[in-house]
Amino acid sequence: MGLSHNELKSLIETFYDKWKNTNNLWRKEFFPEINKGYKGYKIKISFGQGVRITPPKSPWICFLKYNQKVSRGVYPSITLDTKTENLFTSIGFSEESEPNIEKNIIQKLKETRINKNFEVTNIDELIKTLDENLEIFDKNMNLSNVKNNQDKDIKKQHPLNQILYGPPGTGKTYNTINKALEIIDGVVPEDREDARERFNELREERQIEFITFHQSYGYEEFVEGIKADLESEAIKYIREDGIFKKLVEKALQNESINLKVNNYIDINQKFKTTKGKEFSIVKIENNRVTIKNSNDTEVNLSIAKIREYLDLKTFRSQGLGSNLSYEPAIAKYIFAQLNQNNLEDNTNKNYILIIDEINRGNISKIFGELITLIEPSKRIGTEEALKLTLPNSKDSFGVPSNLYIIGTMNTADRSIAQIDQHLDGVLSLWR
Repeated sequence: MGLSHNELKSLIETFYDKWKNTNNLWRKEFFPEINKGYKGYKIKISFGQGVRITPPKSPWICFLKYNQKVSRGVYPSITLDTKTENLFTSIGFSEESEPNIEKNIIQKLKETRINKNFEVTNIDELIKTLDENLEIFDKNMNLSNVKNNQDKDIKKQHPLNQILYGPPGTGKTYNTINKALEIIDGVVPEDREDARERFNELREERQIEFITFHQSYGYEEFVEGIKADLESEAIKYIREDGIFKKLVEKALQNESINLKVNNYIDINQKFKTTKGKEFSIVKIENNRVTIKNSNDTEVNLSIAKIREYLDLKTFRSQGLGSNLSYEPAIAKYIFAQLNQNNLEDNTNKNYILIIDEINRGNISKIFGELITLIEPSKRIGTEEALKLTLPNSKDSFGVPSNLYIIGTMNTADRSIAQIDQHLDGVLSLWR
């Protein structure tokens, strides 16, 4: 969310330059971009005092989340050593008052945080280490009652299943973004561009999935189905999981791989497919990687698919679609580079499936037997939790309580009646 790597780098450079070359150190006029935040964190900057009569001891940049405050809390930070002029990143603790989180969480953060100095010419590496501290902070705060209490408040405010409905042009999509960010982050950025950017970032991380129902959409695309394996020389069929099943499995993972694929691969890097054919990377973008194969043909790969292979921790064709030879090869290479800090418990995070035009689909055909499982009282972890056996895979399947469903519905559409018939009592309606 908010600032990109390069924008944060520019902010840090300005922070250092203003400290070194400016007498008046009021910060707001220098840093209007801090309102954008960084990766879901609010940014605060201080030079220690407003007017530089006596040089401040430690000018700092703090990254705040989970209702933490500089005066009373815990937060990843960057500080400037005014003697050596080096920049130092760590996870800091308030000195004025005792932090408002559990002592065991504080101790764990002290044991796992990364404390490292950098020269001002090496800000790129500083930001990489800061990102690692942000991941460590998130991972440990997910175990804190501060985070758990925030989650309880979210569950009170937002039903697990809800529909936003109204005539065309009444802001259903606009409010869908707001509700999704409230459920996941607990807050919506004031700036609309920042809100949209954060929403898209969560989609890239597959914490939010977005689909549109239509008359041809079915159980096979939504839950699981059988499709032909186009890579096989003989006629062969494989099972392919649908978007809902994939999201359910991700929300249930307690050792999910948390990383940015782009940080682990480089242009001109060479790989081999499972069949031993060489290919190399020629371009890396936010959502895709372009490779050149052994036939000198360029092929676009999906970063989302590479992440799916990493989540499955298997590197052969699993019916994930797309380019089945190339993506698992890259995923296998990345997996070999990982350590414990790359693993996180997804059960401590909220996931969202947004279904646009939900009333246009054949609800009984798409949900099938799962229509019962999405009821709040039947979710995994409740007293009346229910699991069913899926017809194709024979997997035991249930829906967790950290998966939210948000539908949108156009009241001008005649197909609205079937929603009342199939989902009465399951979804909360919001106009």
